[in-house]
Amino acid sequence: MGLGVPRTTIFSYCQFATIRIEDSQPVVREIQLYFNRTRHPVFGSQANMINHRIRPAQMERRAFATSECAIVLPIIFMIMFTTIELCSVIFVKEALTVAAYEAGRVAVQRRTTLDQAISAGEAVLESRNVATGSNAIQISPNPTAAIIMQPITVTATAPVSGNTVIPSMVYKVFGHPNISTQVVMRKEFMD
Repeated sequence: MGLGVPRTTIFSYCQFATIRIEDSQPVVREIQLYFNRTRHPVFGSQANMINHRIRPAQMERRAFATSECAIVLPIIFMIMFTTIELCSVIFVKEALTVAAYEAGRVAVQRRTTLDQAISAGEAVLESRNVATGSNAIQISPNPTAAIIMQPITVTATAPVSGNTVIPSMVYKVFGHPNISTQVVMRKEFMD
């Protein structure tokens, strides 16, 4: 049944967008016939898909695409994982800086002990889920023995291997490096 529409493209049926539901069956049948007549690999009939032959040039292009994928895909994954790993290291470094700052801020106040300052820094590291070893926060000199305006140095250290996405066995090659930050503040008051 002809609809009086050129059969060159499917877009010629767009003018029938406002037809009623009972009138849509001939339009659907015409679309099916159009795709069956063409050798469209997705919408054509099964017979057309089976008889559709791949030309040697297409096979060569597919071979090139496969080899390019085999070469480029590992490089893309390596760049992606390296970026994720560097972001994890930057996060740990910033967490250590904040922990050292908080420990230093407590250490320079009046009547604070070394244990209070260290626990303030470790609380920050614990809240940010940073895995630390023993002596993660070191303060020199002792805040109770420091005189007014004496610089107090706070060093926060954490291992890279427990705080990143890549397993720790990878870092055996690098000798298990540590991330370390240092904050220097002056004692504000005499005890």
